[in-house]
Amino acid sequence: MGVVGFTDYVCESFSVNGHSPRPTIVSMGVVSFIARDGIPQRGLYVLWVGTDNPLLFVRLRQLGVTTYFIPRSNYTATVMTASGGTNTTEITVNYVGNGPDSLTYTRRISATEGVLPAPPDGPASGWFHLGSKGEVAFTFFNHFQPFGRAAVCLEFEPGSIPTQFGLTGFPTPGSCFPTLRLFIRGSWEGHHYLVE
Repeated sequence: MGVVGFTDYVCESFSVNGHSPRPTIVSMGVVSFIARDGIPQRGLYVLWVGTDNPLLFVRLRQLGVTTYFIPRSNYTATVMTASGGTNTTEITVNYVGNGPDSLTYTRRISATEGVLPAPPDGPASGWFHLGSKGEVAFTFFNHFQPFGRAAVCLEFEPGSIPTQFGLTGFPTPGSCFPTLRLFIRGSWEGHHYLVE
């Protein structure tokens, strides 16, 4: 029994191994865990990664990570400022896979930004993936802006990879999460490597 979640990024500028940066979309299916090798530890097990960045796709596949190339994916983002100065952001991301049994779903977000204080910058670890070449660790150094709260809705195409993990959406209208979720702006530096 587990809970599958999504960690999705829409990046204005994303560089792999120092190459020229480009806009990039990343989707990760994750499952949380509370112990590793019998030792209490909280973290995330990465089920898959999808991206429209060809260089990221190639580098992750070289590490043996289950990665899907989704170059036809796209997003729209609209930011509106209320009279009190609070920003509201509407984002729609269409993850478009290649053919049936691919990574195809839509995420819609309506977020009020900057309502929670930003945590301190710092490292994050505890993300792992068991790939074709062994276990891969994902580590990050995060630079956060103040958090927002968002209404998040997901729509899965029939046969999409998330549905193969038993995800069918939520009973609420528009297949939305029943509670508000975190909306995070910022930047991060990642290091992915095979665990020895």
